[in-house]
Amino acid sequence: MFYRNFLLFVSFMMIMSGTALFAEAPLINDYQTLVTKVKNGDTNVDFKALRIAYSQTPQYNPYSEDENMPLMLQALNDKAYPKALEYARKINEKNFTDLDAHFGARMACREMGDKACYDSHHATLANLIDSIMNSGDGTTPQSALQVITTREEYIILKVLNLQPKQQKLQQINDKAYDVFEVSDSRNNETFALFFDVTLPYNWLNESLKKK
Repeated sequence: MFYRNFLLFVSFMMIMSGTALFAEAPLINDYQTLVTKVKNGDTNVDFKALRIAYSQTPQYNPYSEDENMPLMLQALNDKAYPKALEYARKINEKNFTDLDAHFGARMACREMGDKACYDSHHATLANLIDSIMNSGDGTTPQSALQVITTREEYIILKVLNLQPKQQKLQQINDKAYDVFEVSDSRNNETFALFFDVTLPYNWLNESLKKK
């Protein structure tokens, strides 16, 4: 059942955002180049490469929340949509790969009736999620879904409508994996879902060494 749901979702995302071919991770200075291309409407950008490129920048911190995030969420809750969009853009100026910021911006643009703004953030969000979904099927360590933050894991779980029951860290050679025991509330099926968390795991270890 999981495979069918997964394939249906991937097909849906491909229709929305187009199929991307994934290349090797670019150099650090390619991050801004890729961001500029997306902002200019380039639909052929490799969004997996974009996410990995961000993880190679000095700004990368997979375990922190931008100070503007609670402000954006509060503005959305207050229906102060111009303010929410302002905060979302501040987050994306620092981290263009932040899924929550694009989601918040998309919602604000929709409520303000700004179709061009909505379409831009909708496409970017879809392509970023697509890049995670196409990194593997999550059924084994070898086919784990590659993430650059733990927040991406929980977003994917929500996208797939899966409820996490247990979580454990598993290390195999030089790779680190978050292994979730998840259940599908639609059919009560329970199974393991693997996320490759090597990038945030290595970042954390390097940070601890500096203390």
